[in-house]
Amino acid sequence: MNRHRLIIPACALVALALGNSGCGRSLPPRAVEEPTHQRPAHHPGSLVDALPAIRVRAARLTAAPADAATATAELRDILRWIPQLAADTTLGRSAWDDVAALAARGSAHLAAPGDPAALAADLAATADSLAAIVATLPPGTPTEEP
Repeated sequence: MNRHRLIIPACALVALALGNSGCGRSLPPRAVEEPTHQRPAHHPGSLVDALPAIRVRAARLTAAPADAATATAELRDILRWIPQLAADTTLGRSAWDDVAALAARGSAHLAAPGDPAALAADLAATADSLAAIVATLPPGTPTEEP
């Protein structure tokens, strides 16, 4: 009689195993693939790489209107990414605060109307100030985000 008590649960386990192993009806593939995290082409990838990215786009602010508009939009993004890029380094809290303040100041100048040449000079100065902070990083600091 004890044998019969064990047969029913054993059969249930076998049925579950066969049902989950792919024997039987398969589910249809997902209609929508999960999006992968992709960076925009203008993402600098590291704090070190952000410096020339800022300088190049700052120089384009005085170019043709379409080029200046693209440079402005990309600068907004880059300045927004600067604190995260700095967080991925070995900078201390005080240096990170300085980097975040520089990025915020650059964003504020970018948002304010004004002379494009003056804005380009201010953003180049911001890049120079960031470079001074980056220079304090120890040699061998990774140049890309993990």
